[in-house]
Amino acid sequence: MKVPKSKTAMKLMEYAHPFCEIWFVCDQNMIFTRNPVEDLRSVSVFVDADDDMWMNVENSLDHVAQNVEETYEQRVPATFIEEEPHDAMVPSQANAVREVELLHRQKQEVTVGTMEVAELQEQSKQLVIERDNALRNVKFLEEQKKQMMTEWKFFTKEIVELRKNIMMAEQENLRRKIEVLRKEKHETTTKLDHAVLEAMEARRDKKSMMAKRDSALLETKGLRAQLEQVMSERDEAVSRDISELPCSRFTREELRNATLRFSDGLQVGQGGFGVVYKGFLWNTTVAGLSTLYFAALALVYEFMPNGSLEDCLEHASGAPSLSWQARTRIITELCSALSFLHNNKTYAVVHGDVKPANILLDGNLVAKLSDFGGSRCLLRSDQGPQDSGMLCTSHPWGTLGYMDPEFQITGVLTPRSDTYSFGARSPLNIARVVRDAMERGDLRSVVDTSAGDWPIAQARWLAHLALRCTEMTSDKRPDLAGEVWSVVKRLADEANGEALVGSSRQHFGIGQQQPGVSAQVLVCDDNDSCGRSIQEVRRIFHANE
Repeated sequence: MKVPKSKTAMKLMEYAHPFCEIWFVCDQNMIFTRNPVEDLRSVSVFVDADDDMWMNVENSLDHVAQNVEETYEQRVPATFIEEEPHDAMVPSQANAVREVELLHRQKQEVTVGTMEVAELQEQSKQLVIERDNALRNVKFLEEQKKQMMTEWKFFTKEIVELRKNIMMAEQENLRRKIEVLRKEKHETTTKLDHAVLEAMEARRDKKSMMAKRDSALLETKGLRAQLEQVMSERDEAVSRDISELPCSRFTREELRNATLRFSDGLQVGQGGFGVVYKGFLWNTTVAGLSTLYFAALALVYEFMPNGSLEDCLEHASGAPSLSWQARTRIITELCSALSFLHNNKTYAVVHGDVKPANILLDGNLVAKLSDFGGSRCLLRSDQGPQDSGMLCTSHPWGTLGYMDPEFQITGVLTPRSDTYSFGARSPLNIARVVRDAMERGDLRSVVDTSAGDWPIAQARWLAHLALRCTEMTSDKRPDLAGEVWSVVKRLADEANGEALVGSSRQHFGIGQQQPGVSAQVLVCDDNDSCGRSIQEVRRIFHANE
């Protein structure tokens, strides 16, 4: 083994006791061993001895010093010593002194060596302590290392297990996603196949619809030709009927004289087709429209002194109060007039704006239906029912509250639209108010008390009939010429105590004053202009879309 070269090791080998065995350890490995020396004579100085040995050495030195002093005192007289201690020394005494000094020096050297040995012993003890501490630290570190290795193995195992679980979860997630994607792909493929089939079916339907459209266009052309022919025949019939009417003719000068040259003081009102004036012709008070789209034509009506039904119901200034008997008769007359218009054999006329303001009352409170500016003429089907005619428009007209809601929504005008107006009365929710009152059995709360003591049974019949006429859909409304007429005629008979005038044809016959339609007189400045204006009159009264 190689001898250590460090200063501590060299100093320890130099000052350590000769018979001490010393082990030198580095990194937990023994690198060198110094064996003890058994022959103590080869050692000049005893080191690393215990305290008893050093005490013996000191005692021996003291004993030698005492012997030297005693010998010195015996050999040298006391007087000599006291008087001349130095000069009287003999050579033997000088040698003794030198020996004593030598012994003192040796003792000092031994003391110094003892101190160094003690220091080395202390260092050796400290090194042993440090070695023990180092060994304990090494042991502690080894235990920590083992513990850390155990923990590392445990955590490594946990990490491996966790990675394994994560990998398995990711694989399961990917497997599910793949399964979902496969299902979506299958569904998408199925939908695509269905879409392709639907597209092919739609293409076939399109071809079929185009064929049907072409066929319908051809049929429409044929129907349009038939319609034009029917309308032409209708126009000829209307022209013939109008030309055969016993209409009185007035010149422009007669109209000027009758209205005091169209004086503003005689102006009755402003209509949709011109200004209305009051005049006096042939000892008869009339009301006429001065202009109708063209200056050569004017219409002359019988003047209605009692104004409109709206004025009477609202108790306007100068308007008469209507009893319940008069109101029942007015309802019957209005039903008769609308039935006559709706049931014309060639074409049906729909008024389109039935309301109290357009129902005029003459001096005898006979109702006259006026304001045909919004009326329409409907062709009737030979196979359909009496009220089967209709007209479609994208711009419905009328007065809110009296206007057919189905006509507002669909733009389809039928005779049943007049039925709704026949049963309606402002305000807009009056039908709901009446229905609620009837359900409560309190109909008297909504009956106009100004009509007198109205029989509650008759009022209930009329209210029930009005509610049926104001149904939201036209299919649920009754027929004016059938069910409605039978009810109102019976109620009017009971109210007046006598039957009304005969059939509607007698009411509206040629040469008679009609109870339901205002009489009209054509006023022209000459016969030629009147003949040329017949078609214009028809368009005014029976305009088509």
